[in-house]
Amino acid sequence: MDVCLSNALENLQLTSPKIQKDIVSAIAFETLDVIMRDIGVRLFSILVDESRDVSVKEQMSVVLRYVNQKGQDYIDHLFSRFNLSISSLRGQGYDGASNMRDEYNGLKSLILKENPSAFYIHCFAHQLQLALVAVASKHAEIETFFTLVNKVVNVVGGSAKQCDLLREKKRLEVVESLNLVDVVEMIATDDTSCGNLHLMKKVLGISDELSKSLQRRDQDIVNAMKLVKISKERLQATRDNEWESFLRTVSCFCERYNIDVPNMDDMFIPLGRSQRNTQEISNLHHFRVDFFYAIIDMQIQELNDRFFEVNSDLLLCVACLCPDNSFSAFNKDKLIQLCEYYPKDFKPIEILAFEEQIQTYIIDMRSHKDFEGLQGLNDLAETLVVTKKHEVYPLVYRLVTLALILPVATATVERVFSAMKIVKNRLRNRMGDQWLSDSLVAYIESDVLDNIDNDVIIQRFQSMKTRRLQL
Repeated sequence: MDVCLSNALENLQLTSPKIQKDIVSAIAFETLDVIMRDIGVRLFSILVDESRDVSVKEQMSVVLRYVNQKGQDYIDHLFSRFNLSISSLRGQGYDGASNMRDEYNGLKSLILKENPSAFYIHCFAHQLQLALVAVASKHAEIETFFTLVNKVVNVVGGSAKQCDLLREKKRLEVVESLNLVDVVEMIATDDTSCGNLHLMKKVLGISDELSKSLQRRDQDIVNAMKLVKISKERLQATRDNEWESFLRTVSCFCERYNIDVPNMDDMFIPLGRSQRNTQEISNLHHFRVDFFYAIIDMQIQELNDRFFEVNSDLLLCVACLCPDNSFSAFNKDKLIQLCEYYPKDFKPIEILAFEEQIQTYIIDMRSHKDFEGLQGLNDLAETLVVTKKHEVYPLVYRLVTLALILPVATATVERVFSAMKIVKNRLRNRMGDQWLSDSLVAYIESDVLDNIDNDVIIQRFQSMKTRRLQL
């Protein structure tokens, strides 16, 4: 950099703030141009969310989800700016805020009025969060447990000595990631806290695997539905088969830390409550039925209530495209019904052709070695392209593409807000909206930017306005 500046004209070094903004704007323009040309006339879905930046200003993030070769006014402006068509929209995903999913004036409803094929999917990751929060607030003992955890976080986080103590015991990473199991172990003093600790460790462990999977950028809706089902099955298996091992684990933990273990045959005495008009039950009944079974049943019920879309006709039809286990979920009638959900993409005569094509397709897939062991729609779409089968079965491939662009979670949008906190921080809290937007495009789409030739960006920079010197 020093060499470049020493060789540059003293009155034309191109280092002023305005020039820097123009350069970043040129980079963002060319990056977005590459993405828009890649989308072309392809179908896509949108994911939208809002968050406040460091200057307490509301910022909106819009992510387009599409299959490549391998607020309402703002949305209208965005589509117009990049020459996108509402008619090509085939999915929309938000976090459930009322201004997004309201049945009358929400963004979802406004878009559906213009395009009924833009199906709405509530963010799966957000639904999982709501399910966990609901259990934590509905069960009194679990609510008390998390209140205790919150106090531990405040005490440890506000004390340098406590942080040093945890660092010495190699537990600082636990605090930073808010996985407080080991921290709570240090302060658990009674059998109830021990039970809460280990049961929530089990429940949150199962949920954590689902949460990480839902936040993958390449996650498809069919695999997400399968992961939700697996999580519920694991919780049910824990309820049915793991009480004895759970009790042994808690008992061993209590013995290790010299905590009294109650006799399971004795009568249960609730702490801090009047014993009048209370039902006489044993400790075993309380911990097994009122605690272990109740919490797991509550979590399963919340998952069933929150993920109601998994049982919707649309997603049940989409699931029939899944290639797992030699296309065991295949159902011709449901796939024909799925075509009928997209009248703009499948004309009546094409649906008739699809009925014949899908039968040949399934026989071919089950007998072709390249399609053995596929996992999810992503693998199916890639293999169809590699083997040129997408040209043999164009209607089936079109249906697979429509299923792939259905949004799963808004984790990609949340990553934009994480990047925003890096780009616009307290030292740069006066960044304008356009400069922030251009900087985020260059930062987030760095893989696209790396493939753009520098000469293209220089030409864009020169064409923005008349310069005294041609680069």
